[in-house]
Amino acid sequence: MYIIENKIEIPCSAEQLFDYVTQPWLWHEWHPNSISATQSTTALQAGDTFQEMIRIKPLDPLPMVLNRQTTYTVLVSQPNTQWIVEGQTDNGSLRIEYNVESLDENRVLFKRTLSFKVEGHLRIIAKFLVKNMIKTSLIALNQLKQKFTQP
Repeated sequence: MYIIENKIEIPCSAEQLFDYVTQPWLWHEWHPNSISATQSTTALQAGDTFQEMIRIKPLDPLPMVLNRQTTYTVLVSQPNTQWIVEGQTDNGSLRIEYNVESLDENRVLFKRTLSFKVEGHLRIIAKFLVKNMIKTSLIALNQLKQKFTQP
């Protein structure tokens, strides 16, 4: 199991951030690996499911691309504080945990933890996948922050 944890301060309220990041169909706006996701409801609660298409370039800058359909289940949805989902692909599993800590009414500390397990033939390139996921996780959080700092 691999674990990647990132934290970033974002200039918005806990409610604004939570409402935005818990809509997977918007992830493509800020996460470079997200292509699309299904929208089943405006607020996903524990027990709800959704699908996401992920694109990974494990050997970047080489042109090799992996597209993975992922099916998620929401495990925890505590408004404005915590959201946890688990996902399954044909080559592994993952868990995404979002924690939102209000610093004041217009600033939050956002912590994103990605845990994943690589199975099957992808284990051969696991170290490259991890390196790529570390890189794209940092990009994602910086792009997320930009969403809330642009006029």
